[in-house]
Amino acid sequence: MSSFELNDSNTFKVDGIHIEIWEPNLIVLPVPNTTENANISLQITICITNNALSSFPFFCDKLSPEILASSGQVIHPQKLINAQITPSIDNSIAIPSKKTLLCYLIAKLSIQNNLFQLQWNICTSFQFSTNTHHTWYLDTFQLGIYQLRLIYNSPSGELIVKDRQTGDNILLESYLIDPIITTFVNVQFVEPVETDRKAVEVNGIRFETIVPENIWRISLSNLFEVSPSVEIGIRITNNSSISERFCSYTTLIPVLLGENGLILGQQLGGGSTGWVGSKESDYHLVKPQESVTFFVTAHIEGRTDGLLNLIVNGTGYGYWSLEGLKLGIYQLQLTYRALTNPPDGGLFEDLWKGMVHTPFVEFCLIQS
Repeated sequence: MSSFELNDSNTFKVDGIHIEIWEPNLIVLPVPNTTENANISLQITICITNNALSSFPFFCDKLSPEILASSGQVIHPQKLINAQITPSIDNSIAIPSKKTLLCYLIAKLSIQNNLFQLQWNICTSFQFSTNTHHTWYLDTFQLGIYQLRLIYNSPSGELIVKDRQTGDNILLESYLIDPIITTFVNVQFVEPVETDRKAVEVNGIRFETIVPENIWRISLSNLFEVSPSVEIGIRITNNSSISERFCSYTTLIPVLLGENGLILGQQLGGGSTGWVGSKESDYHLVKPQESVTFFVTAHIEGRTDGLLNLIVNGTGYGYWSLEGLKLGIYQLQLTYRALTNPPDGGLFEDLWKGMVHTPFVEFCLIQS
């Protein structure tokens, strides 16, 4: 039987699909200054689990966010642009029975003509393309807490999708099912701290990206040479009245903006992620009016095509590779991400849980 023929195993009839936003319940984002051409980014991990007996045809561009204001009303965009009207095979994947797929919502919020512009892609790798699938213009945006959930509207009929294991195109049949909806997470928009525009504060906890060296001088005389390492980090200050505990193990996520304001491709390489392998010593108690700083190291590697990769070593077993750089000015952001109910940290009732994006800090790559 060819890959484009149908049988019972190619027909999806039941909605045994579970979609989950795999992030803490609180996500904090700094709001761009309306007087500047500023951007903020958001990266959300999404788990799609297929509990059905047959493969599930999943199309990334059929998963869309819904935003609710604190009043419970849906935030309606002034203008909505969809790059893809019909399902695209380039954004599809067949999820085998009893398997889970990780995909990512990668979004950018910026100011355009005094309106907040939200652009997003949903894809199976950390990549933000200039050909964004969706653009919203929000004319009623205010500071505060919003709720975010994702809604998947499954296409129906005979669908050509990519096989997850082989990469080949296969034909699946899907019957129309009800929309699949995730639970809500809270997204809080805050202004940077007035006395320090590189920091944000939420519920008395201040987060700030630290880049001690803003000029990185590199000299790569051969393709396999690497630059000296530099330190980057996050300083967390407890301005509240109670002690809080923070984890240094694989909780820092780097984000990079280039000259066009686009998020560059990111890939977590090697080893485990999340909380696997954390130790009690990785959890740091921060008393009121005290601070803790978590550092990671970063270096530049040359490539055969003349471009550069920024390698950020994680505090666990993995690393981040931010690829395709040139000499010039970039903006760096570190996100603190503490997952809810970590296996090795569950005994700490004072563990602070949330995901905080700090304002971007500028640095420059120059040839030495």
